[in-house]
Amino acid sequence: MLEHTKKVALETDFDKRVLYSEEINTNDMWNNHLFQKKLQFGKDLGVRMYNAFKEGFEEGYKKIVIIGSDLIELESKDIIEAINKLDFSDIVIGPAQDGGYYLLGMKAIPENLFKKQKNGGTKYCF
Repeated sequence: MLEHTKKVALETDFDKRVLYSEEINTNDMWNNHLFQKKLQFGKDLGVRMYNAFKEGFEEGYKKIVIIGSDLIELESKDIIEAINKLDFSDIVIGPAQDGGYYLLGMKAIPENLFKKQKNGGTKYCF
């Protein structure tokens, strides 16, 4: 799956970033000259995604698309289409067959994208 994700990413002309969960591996399959490498931070997936978007926008990116690394059906045209659709939409979502999503793109983080629930969990608002 990772080889497929890498191949698809390399077929685009966009900046590419790999987010690591525990430590950055500088000697892995993700070429250091082609992929930016950063650590994820946050206690759950929602917080980690929020932080990835926030960091990217703070660095000056105007459109950001996040994809997973377990998507064998993903094609580079899916990423390109998502980036292009952000010209006309604030958020793009690639729906997955399991009810989740395989791609999330934004050109800004909506104010209430994540809301804390009374039980302390995170409610995803997309």
